[in-house]
Formats: sequence, structure tokens, C-alpha cells
Amino acid sequence: MGVDVSPQQRIEDMMRVTEYCIDLLKENEEHHGEAFAWFSDLLADHSEIFWSLYSVDLDSAMEVQPPDSWDAFPLFQTLNDFLLSEKSLNGGIFHKKLTTQFQPLVVRYTDLMEHSISQSIDKGFSKEKWEPRKEGCATSEDIYWKLDALHTFVIDLNWPEEEFRKYLNVRMKSLTSDMILKVASSTYQQFDSWMQRARKSTDYILPSEVCVMINVLFSSKTRATRVTMDAGEFKYQSKLDETLDTMLSDMETCIQDRLIGVLEFVLGKLSRYDEGNPIGALLSMAPKPTSIFNKVKTMVGEQGINISGSTAGTPTTPQNSKTPVSQQQSTGHMGNSYVTFMRGCTEQLRQIVTDEVWVNTLFENWYANQVKMINEWLTERLQQSLSPYQFTCLSFIVKKVYSDFELQGIDEEKLNGKLYQSINRRLQLEEANVALHDHSNGHAPSVFPTSLGNASAAVSNVSSMVEGAGAKVFSFFK
Repeated sequence: MGVDVSPQQRIEDMMRVTEYCIDLLKENEEHHGEAFAWFSDLLADHSEIFWSLYSVDLDSAMEVQPPDSWDAFPLFQTLNDFLLSEKSLNGGIFHKKLTTQFQPLVVRYTDLMEHSISQSIDKGFSKEKWEPRKEGCATSEDIYWKLDALHTFVIDLNWPEEEFRKYLNVRMKSLTSDMILKVASSTYQQFDSWMQRARKSTDYILPSEVCVMINVLFSSKTRATRVTMDAGEFKYQSKLDETLDTMLSDMETCIQDRLIGVLEFVLGKLSRYDEGNPIGALLSMAPKPTSIFNKVKTMVGEQGINISGSTAGTPTTPQNSKTPVSQQQSTGHMGNSYVTFMRGCTEQLRQIVTDEVWVNTLFENWYANQVKMINEWLTERLQQSLSPYQFTCLSFIVKKVYSDFELQGIDEEKLNGKLYQSINRRLQLEEANVALHDHSNGHAPSVFPTSLGNASAAVSNVSSMVEGAGAKVFSFFK
């Protein structure tokens, strides 16, 4: 071996020499094993002398290696596996010298890997985009791959000394536990930041990033179940499992609060339509944007518009102008907006979150909380009837909540509970009241004229409606 040979090349050369030496000793044992059967000590001494001569070149190659070079570990594994297989050499002079020489390298390598993984967690999660990967996100998958690689490295060392082997085992489990906890804590902090930005609006949909964070926690929990610490003759489960369970429980509670907060927001808006509320009276008289659109669409469809701008059609019959409120198209009311929000969130959770048991539990609790909140809202209004708009929105919400969560696999017993039955009875009563009200009082005249050509009539009707609404509001304060 020349002086100008690189450190890496020195190790590669030693690897080839090692293989030759092992093959030579195996041939000696095959050819002369029987002759030395009665003199096994002589054969062992011969082998130790042989390896002592070999160690001179090994020491020379190791001295020129950089401090943070790990190229020599395959050489150690090759030598160690052979020495362990030979009874006369296992634990012998050369074997002990070899372990003493490589033990500091193993400790230093483990320390540096721990520091590197810890830095990767800090840097990775600060730039994480939270896109779905196999079991988590890009950073968590990279961290856990590195932990698996380090764990495989320690196992492949097959360290001969029991005391240091036990130290490596405990060290790896402790390191793995610390890194899993750090991954989970970083994810939980990001989750809390994302959920604080959640708004109480039907436009809100649970972000896919939040669902990926849940997957990271479950991936961490799966790995945590493998982490046990040896203590004498006893084995105890790490407290890491308990910590992760607490995090997952808190995440579920936080999601529940945000989801049910949207229903609270919708019910709060519906409260403005209560009987005796001046604002509710004004809102009840004002046309809904959807009803205006449907009215225009109906008139255009019935009368038609020619190219010159003049209209021609059949006058609207009184029956068409007195359609009950409860029977009008209502695709744009708040109930429909809430159902759209609910379906968007359930789809995100079902498609992205990997743990189906956790998702099913979340859906069961979410359904129960929705039914409870709606029942409490109706109970507060036992002494008053719902307005037609309140009934339209609420009946639509209750119907779709039941059917959608039934499709999500919620048991019939939990769906059709006492609270739901109470809500159903109340809505049936309110439906009868709305029908009776529409039949006895008739529907308020439309603010739109029967002909699109009569623009002045439209302006007059809108003006009279606003004046009448203002007078009615003013009368409440007399």
C-alpha cells in the first residue's frame, strides 16, 4: 500500500486483504482441522498470531481515516461476523482489540446521527408543505427513514460484548423515542397554528394539510408502540404512547369545536328571523337573492325576450303568484350552504386520514354534537313558532345530516336517538304550522312585476316594500 493512496482506497484494500485472510484460515481449518483436533490450543494460537500481523496493516489504515469517516464499518462487520463464528477466536485477543478500536467510532456515529436527525426535524417542519405521503408528510417520512437506517446499522453491527450491546439497544430506543416525540410536537404546533386561523363560516373547509398532520401523529404512534425500555427483568411501555394519545385526543376535540362552531354560526344567523325580532321582521319581508333569481328565470322562461328588447308572453296567473314560501326553490339558503360545508369536510377526512377508526369516532361525535345543538336551539323556542325561512333551512339541515352520516357508516341506533326523534317531531309540527299559515294568509305579493317590460312597476313595488318594512320596524319601538 503506497503512501499516496487515499484513505477510502486504504479501507477498500484492507477489505480485500481481510477476505483473503478469512478464506485462508477457513482452508487451513478444512485441511488441517483433524490434525489439530487434539491440539486446538495450538491452532487458536496460530490464528491469533496471524491476526496480530494483520492488525498492523489495519491500524495503519485506520490512522489515516478522517474523524467523521464511516467507511470502515463494513470492514468491522466482516471481521466481527467471522470471529463470532469461530469458537477459538470469539472473544479472543484480536476480537477484543477490534471491539475496543471501533467502539468510540460507533458512539460518535450515533451521536452525530442523533444531532443530524434533530436538525432535519427543525429545518424540515419549518418548510413543510404538508402534502400527503405514504404514512405522513415529506419530513416525517424522511426522519423515520433515517431512524430505521440507524436502527438497522446497530443491528447489523452484531456487537459481541453484552454490556455495550445492551447500551446500544437502550440508546437506540431512547433516541427513537425522543425523535418521535419531537416530530409529534412539531406537527402538533403546526396543527394548532392552522386551526387558530379557522373561521366560523360555511365557506370554510377543513384543510387537507390538517388531515396530513393527523396522519403524521398516527405514523408516530405506530412507531411508538415498538419502543420499549429494558429495566432488569421487567419491560415497561414508554410514556410516549400516552403523550401521543393525548395529542390525538386534543386534535379531535379542536376539530370538533371548529366544525360545530360553523353550525353555531348558522343557527345564530337563523336566530335573526325569530318572531318579535325587528331585524327578523325586516329580513322576512325582504326578498332572498335566490328567490329573485328564480322569479326572473321563471318569467323569462314563460314570456321570452325577443331581439328588439320587447317582451311577449302570457300574463302570470294568480296561482303562480301565490306559491307558498315552503314550496319555493331554496337552493341558496343557509341550510344548503351548511350542508355543502359539512360534505366538504367529511370528504376531506374520509379520503386523507388513514385511520378509519379515528375518523368514524370523529363522525359519531360530530353527529351527536350537531343533533344536541339543534335540539337546544329548538328548545329555546318552545313558546314560539319558526318562521318559514327558519323551518326551510333547519329541516334541510336535519334531513341531510341524517342521510349523509348514515352513508358514513354511523349506526342506526346512534342516528335515530331520542334527541333526533324530538327534533323530528318538532319539525313536523312546524311544517304543519307553515302550511296552515300559507293557506290562511296567503303569500306576500311579489316585488317583481309580471312583465319584464314594465320597469316602472318594478321600481314602485320595491320602493313600497322598503317603506312598508321601515314603518313596521318603527312600530316596534312605539
